[in-house]
Amino acid sequence: MAQVTLSVSGMSCQHCVKAVTEVAMEIDGITACDIDLEKATVTLTLSDGVDVDALQATASRVITEEGYTVQG
Repeated sequence: MAQVTLSVSGMSCQHCVKAVTEVAMEIDGITACDIDLEKATVTLTLSDGVDVDALQATASRVITEEGYTVQG
């Protein structure tokens, strides 16, 4: 399994964690979502055999649509 870590600004509380986790887990191919508010990171665990770049782009898009800023 691959992991992708995104830098995400704008997350400040457990509501943010819940919102980002919910949208990330709706993406086919993502099996886990771990958020560190202090580091402002979202680490996604991906299923074997998925297109990592495509899932990273999709995750970035849906997190941005929730109102957060994905950097990098």
